[in-house]
Amino acid sequence: MSRRRYISTDISTDTKIAELAQFGTLPLLLYTWAVPHMDDWGRMTGDPRQFKLLVCPALDVTSVDVEEALNQIASMGLWQRYQVEGKWYIATPESSFYKYQTYINKGKRETNGSQFPPPPNTEERRTSPQITEEQQQTPQITEEHRIPSPSPSPSPSPSPSPSLKEHTYTAADVYQDEEISEQLKTIANPINPYWPKFIADCMNKGVTRDVALLAVKRGINKGARSFSNIEIRLKDWVDKKLFAVEQVKENDAKVFEVQAKKPRAPDIHERPPERKKNDGELYMEKILAEYEKAGGLV
Repeated sequence: MSRRRYISTDISTDTKIAELAQFGTLPLLLYTWAVPHMDDWGRMTGDPRQFKLLVCPALDVTSVDVEEALNQIASMGLWQRYQVEGKWYIATPESSFYKYQTYINKGKRETNGSQFPPPPNTEERRTSPQITEEQQQTPQITEEHRIPSPSPSPSPSPSPSPSLKEHTYTAADVYQDEEISEQLKTIANPINPYWPKFIADCMNKGVTRDVALLAVKRGINKGARSFSNIEIRLKDWVDKKLFAVEQVKENDAKVFEVQAKKPRAPDIHERPPERKKNDGELYMEKILAEYEKAGGLV
């Protein structure tokens, strides 16, 4: 890791950087701060926790915020975030990295001495958070998904019909759901590629499409301008195995019932109960009343 890197004034007018600004200041900050931490091959860790400890340990953000920003940067093509043997890494395109880090000699560039593995060639599309045109195609039913035609059987007892193979949801399925996509676009347009992938993962764990839509709508109705609120809600429902809308509503009713049974905190604006007057105060009131009845005080 180098202690210093070159950053050109071109960054101020770069179109990709300008598009990245739509996600807020955090991805802009992390992208520029990450440059000095990259090795001489433009690579570094892509794990959000390790990245935060290395690049911005004093920044008041969570690892979830960091991961979201890393994927937003990748969606602009400024770097590639990929996975090798279960670990996440980041690699900047060599053309853009060496364009400004000109002091790194050509011999070193061609020798792969990085401690971080290079992006996989064959798996590049799968690991990259960007959604390719091929991934956005409508999933087709293949031969293994088709129900085979029943064949004549000599047995008089009917045999059970084979069922369709369970569908595996992908980010492309979420992209193609117009209602969910339109809701996500109210947070950011274009949609962060991480969001559809996360929703698809939750649907593969059992969450129905209607529950996923409900989580998105509730998150946005809470005034969320980030995906974190929706992500936390879906994780909670998956953990509680609330896979259907009816189950979510039943859980809401239980939570409401528990909240209703809690003792109400005293209202500081409520008028306190009247204090009982003592004998002296009652006597003085009686004397004053007699004076007023007699014509008032002289």
